[in-house]
Amino acid sequence: MSKLLITGYAGLVGSNICKVLERDYPDIEVTKVKFDEWVEGMAYNTFDYILHCAGYGQPQMFAKDKIKTIHINTDNIPVLFSTLKPEGKFLFISTSELYSGLKMPLGGYAETDIGTTTPQHPRACYIEGKRCGEGIVTAYREQGYDAMIA
Repeated sequence: MSKLLITGYAGLVGSNICKVLERDYPDIEVTKVKFDEWVEGMAYNTFDYILHCAGYGQPQMFAKDKIKTIHINTDNIPVLFSTLKPEGKFLFISTSELYSGLKMPLGGYAETDIGTTTPQHPRACYIEGKRCGEGIVTAYREQGYDAMIA
């Protein structure tokens, strides 16, 4: 039986992924972690798949604790990779907020597009946290991990 860890299972993206998993993939053992909780002893588990969906995207949530918002999108990633089996797969759920300030092209944004926000932007803790998270995941991918960004 494959083991999957999903962070942010109670959020919009995570909850919908969980519904599909429960309905269509009953043979996958799913461990669910909310946005900002970490289960004691989790580091002793290993997973075949990790979906890192956690991150406060709602302004009323991330404005309460901007440092925690950055932490969820950055510091937790190496911890999550430490629980991934060598042949495991990792998916980081990012945000289109990275492209803030750009006019959306007809075909949508390209991964090579860079937004025009600054660290002083009111939503910077979320935007820059996700941007840095993408950088961390990219670095792990360059180290040979099977890691993707959506």
